[in-house]
Amino acid sequence: MQRHGIVGSLACLLASLAAWGCGGRPEPREDAGGMSDAATSDAGPTSDAPPPSDTGPSACDPSDLSACRYVPAGHYGVLAPITRDVSYTDAAGETRTVEITLHRPDGAPRPWPVIVWSHGGASGQNSSVNVGNEWRDVFVGAGYAFVGIAHTPREADMVSRGGASRAAMCEHFGITSVMDCAYVKYLHYDRPNDFVAVMDFLEAEAVGPLAGFLDLDHLIYAGHSAGTGGTSIIGGATRVIYDMPVMRPDPRPIAFLAASMEGVGDDGFPEDGFDAMSRPHLTLSGMGDDTPEATAEWRLLPFERMMPGDKFRLWIEDEQARHESFDHNAEACVTYVSARSGDVSVCEQHLAWLESAALAFVDAYARDRPEAHAWLASDAIITLSGGVVAWSRR
Repeated sequence: MQRHGIVGSLACLLASLAAWGCGGRPEPREDAGGMSDAATSDAGPTSDAPPPSDTGPSACDPSDLSACRYVPAGHYGVLAPITRDVSYTDAAGETRTVEITLHRPDGAPRPWPVIVWSHGGASGQNSSVNVGNEWRDVFVGAGYAFVGIAHTPREADMVSRGGASRAAMCEHFGITSVMDCAYVKYLHYDRPNDFVAVMDFLEAEAVGPLAGFLDLDHLIYAGHSAGTGGTSIIGGATRVIYDMPVMRPDPRPIAFLAASMEGVGDDGFPEDGFDAMSRPHLTLSGMGDDTPEATAEWRLLPFERMMPGDKFRLWIEDEQARHESFDHNAEACVTYVSARSGDVSVCEQHLAWLESAALAFVDAYARDRPEAHAWLASDAIITLSGGVVAWSRR
């Protein structure tokens, strides 16, 4: 394993896609067009897309930091979103419904590799339109389809969308205390099961109205904070939920990206809970990635426990990179830095470092792009950050 800088051992867009109709959803752009227009625009890069980068990591030098960034092969516009409901029967025998939104690149070659995103937060969301919206723009701009999942809340005193209740799940798993049921973090169990249902739905659509558009053989499951609890379980991790060990591995993602990853001891992940994770994985975190319930240093541990091979960890050794920074949102950093009379430009620098690593990772494993593999194998991110980033591989 290679480590650099860690202190200590842990230190209704397409009319012919009627099944995906968007009534009541955000209006499509005027130039989005129908299926025939999309087929034309999706045939290749848009006219203003930059050419593929011919600058590899070997050109990276402190005197020319621009050569240290990872640059994807093209930059694309964004078509209007398409939103649908996905329903399935949960463990308690009730119907659970989650909303998903598909965001598509305008002009990127098809079929598009896919990023599926799970949001953070313990209480859930009903609307998927803005799920992962900051990272969404990064990935769609690089030619990926992006599917945001809104993990539906299970309200304590009412049934949620589709009728699936918290009480029924507690009864099913033998949690008899009203207080315990009121505080159980039900989404720890629901997130991976929501993902499986969404994948089943996308696979059915991919041989129907979305045929030729989605490349589900090159799909990466990603998320932020509590959303990474879902990615971990799908990737082979074990977690204690409803007082029992839960495993829900799914072979369909080829790789995983975890921003502010939940760590060992975090809400039911045992010390050996990550040991079976074998597929490619990138974790993004740093010294300032604390929350009221999790210490930043906990987020170092999953990388240490995963099976070696195609594992990468980016760690920002700067308290100014806050928890929200790893969700590609600079606001908390700006607030933190401003309160200390610092230079807020560092907040955008953090996001640029994260973008380079994330895009190199997805391009390496979803597209097998040589430039992306070379960037990941290099120390370009360390040079780019002036040594603020610790970059680890194993």
